[in-house]
Amino acid sequence: MKTVSFSPAYITLQNQVKNQLADFLERGKMKVEEVMAILYLFSFTQTVEELQAFILLFADSFPVLNNLAVQEEVSRKQAFDQQLAMLVQNVLKEDPQLAAHIGKEVSKKGITMEQILQKYPEVKKYM
Repeated sequence: MKTVSFSPAYITLQNQVKNQLADFLERGKMKVEEVMAILYLFSFTQTVEELQAFILLFADSFPVLNNLAVQEEVSRKQAFDQQLAMLVQNVLKEDPQLAAHIGKEVSKKGITMEQILQKYPEVKKYM
């Protein structure tokens, strides 16, 4: 039998799922069978990316996972906003015009840090 070691991020997300399941079960918002089905499907994941994909894939079927998907998206957005604010602050000190271009780019919905770095590779030195 192969031993699998999980990353701290995986364990944290796994615990969030389990806590949400327990909460929904205790409040009568889920049946034991639903919890067992989620835990069974959950057992096939081994990385945080797989677990996140699992949550998104089954979010429509299970409200408890929808809550987690929303929380995960909010957390990702906050982390992106913090990273972006630090980047713009660092760029602003040396190149205000570039900072303005980045700010304009960021106003586009769905923009990612990878897209910003691809369009403005010179900002890598400010990170």
